[in-house]
Amino acid sequence: MFCGLCTNVYPIITLRLFRSLFIFLFISIFTNGFSQSCSLNGRPYYVYTDIKQILDKNQCASCHHTSSATTHWRYDSYQQLISSGSCIYPVVKNGDAASSTLYQVLNGNSTVCFTNYHSEHQVSFEEKEKIERWINFGAPEECILLFDEMRGLLDANGCNSCHNKTTKAGDWWYDEYMDLISDNSSNCPDKPNISFYNATSSQLYLKVATDANLQCGAKMPMQGPMLSASDVGKIRDWINATAPFNHQSLPVTLEYFKIADEKEESVILEWLSEVEFNTSKYVIERSKNSIDFQEAGSISIDIASPSSYRFEDLSPNVGPNYYRLKIIDKDGRYDYSSMKFTYRKSTKLVFQLWPNPATSNGKLMLEWYSKKDNQKSGNLELIDLSGRKLKQYFIESGVNELQLPELNQGVYMLVLNDYYATAHWERIIVMK
Repeated sequence: MFCGLCTNVYPIITLRLFRSLFIFLFISIFTNGFSQSCSLNGRPYYVYTDIKQILDKNQCASCHHTSSATTHWRYDSYQQLISSGSCIYPVVKNGDAASSTLYQVLNGNSTVCFTNYHSEHQVSFEEKEKIERWINFGAPEECILLFDEMRGLLDANGCNSCHNKTTKAGDWWYDEYMDLISDNSSNCPDKPNISFYNATSSQLYLKVATDANLQCGAKMPMQGPMLSASDVGKIRDWINATAPFNHQSLPVTLEYFKIADEKEESVILEWLSEVEFNTSKYVIERSKNSIDFQEAGSISIDIASPSSYRFEDLSPNVGPNYYRLKIIDKDGRYDYSSMKFTYRKSTKLVFQLWPNPATSNGKLMLEWYSKKDNQKSGNLELIDLSGRKLKQYFIESGVNELQLPELNQGVYMLVLNDYYATAHWERIIVMK
């Protein structure tokens, strides 16, 4: 009987092992080995180890590591990634991928750092979108706590001995969620208890972080050891993810967001929400460079339910157009969707200068698109009112940065000759 049992069980075990191996291989192959580590309100999200895996896969560590003296940012550890960098923008700006050097470099933007863009920075669209979602979610190091879990962490470290409604030994407390996120600290009027997406400007984080510069009040807890680095990191991530209260805190889960159609004078955007909770409105934002966004319109939410939306942008840019949704909650918190891109060919000449008036030896920006978008480069001449040529520039279709020479105060002309032997000119005023 024993041997018969073994004979019957062996094929079952073998089949289960084979099935497990098949599932593992399927996930590894068809997800490139990357899966979202955590989930909140049914919405999966990435953490630092997921992002490090993407960067390692693309051999980013060959340059961006501790021993490299030439790189502007490093990612050997989470703390290095969020604090390193000598570029115009922070390497990671919690909740805003468009203002993060990491995302902009991977997106091919060569103006965000003091170096030329290299093709080695290119990653796949899917991987770039994962990094974008991670940053927009608050760039957490680990899975994010909910309020009850965060309150339990503070209680376990004795913080409730002062910061409670009963004794009111501290000037703020965290018995309830609204107690904590309300600005009820009289000692620190300029530092809110919680600043969404910005733990380093939040009084709670400054009180528990050992290396933080506390401007008012005292460190927590008053007695006993400080919180562990792991616990401090959990509080930081909770704040940077807009301090979720429960599994219904996140306003929206999108099924998709896409550019649905392009007409001669407009761009049509569509999106579908899977989950809407406590959502106030969608703000549609547009950018020429994926960094500086302007509002193109908004749609208010009357009933919180899964819905489809359609927005027609009647004033798209000529050239690059980056779109994203700013999803605003009723309590002021917000989240960003991923960005979508389209390029609009010009149907008429675009020739715009700024600032005007300009300054001698200063910078002048020129946006130029030729008629019918068929000329990609050209020569531009700076002349004075007597017709004397002062400087010549080589420009390309799009936005160009021009360095003005030393000039006397007065009026000058910038002249461009196109393929049609037509001179296009714009007057500029130069101030000393």
